[in-house]
Amino acid sequence: MGDKPFLHRQRPDKDRISLFALKKQDLARSKVDAFDFKGAEKLTADQLRYLHRIFLQFLEHFAGMVAPILQMRVHLDLEEINLIPFKDYVDSVPNPTIIALFKLDPLTKGLVVMDLSIAFAIVDRLMGGKGAPLEQHREFTEIERPVFQKHILSRIFEAYTETWKDKAALSLQLENLEFDPLNVIIVPTSENMTVVTFKLKVGRVEGGMELAIPVRHIRPLIPKSTLEDYAARGSQTAAPQQKETSFPSFVKKVEVARIPIHVELGRAEIPFQDLLNIEPGDYIRLNTLVAENLRIRIAGKTKFVGKPGVRGAKMAVQITAVIPEGDDTYED
Repeated sequence: MGDKPFLHRQRPDKDRISLFALKKQDLARSKVDAFDFKGAEKLTADQLRYLHRIFLQFLEHFAGMVAPILQMRVHLDLEEINLIPFKDYVDSVPNPTIIALFKLDPLTKGLVVMDLSIAFAIVDRLMGGKGAPLEQHREFTEIERPVFQKHILSRIFEAYTETWKDKAALSLQLENLEFDPLNVIIVPTSENMTVVTFKLKVGRVEGGMELAIPVRHIRPLIPKSTLEDYAARGSQTAAPQQKETSFPSFVKKVEVARIPIHVELGRAEIPFQDLLNIEPGDYIRLNTLVAENLRIRIAGKTKFVGKPGVRGAKMAVQITAVIPEGDDTYED
């Protein structure tokens, strides 16, 4: 067609004007500004800071839910938040990787992506192991898959729902669990995703976890004005008791949690026949001395050692040392 405009409109003064087929040199001289449709999905610096604060709350909720079931130290960090086209993001995900597809609403889906090393360490711990990573990469077995879904993914969804409860009533539902990123398609390839990257440490095993949410789902949930204006409006309408500093919600849950504690006075081996003949007043010689430390077990694991004693009218034990995580000296 050459330089001939392919779309034009007749003005009252009968002058013709091209709307879409301006020459490059005409475009440079004109007052027409090109519109970046992808740029319309970008978030401001204040909105990103707001998201950073929101996902710190998500970490608090998730840590409070997962630490008691793993019964070991869980450390989580928020690394970064990026806006990435879906195709570019999926291309960056290694194969294999744990990829959970979930529904945010009937029309919107998101992803939970987790490194194999940390995922299998968590599953190993849930199934009674010490939380060791997998030596050779593979997919979950038919037994491991439901364990991971029930105890980890469900708590990620619950923590996400709790984090946004003041903004929207969400109900996340797992749709599928994949290991190959090439099998994952939830939005058009050019659509921007909000990718939130976390660092997890369970015991001595470290790994990454990411939440990938379409920007169109996130945008309506965050304030359009600056973070400072939003915070100012919130402080004006908040009740006096809400202004006071409060502990994270997971701390309150831990405070009321009941943990079984057992103090082991010692051990002994005797013939079964002697055990049948034991009567009140008989003595059993233990393998510990009076001056030795006693093992203090929490949920079956030796976490402390201490000395027996009495506090008031009750029997007690005085803690003399804390056993570092991973130290198996007192395990057998």
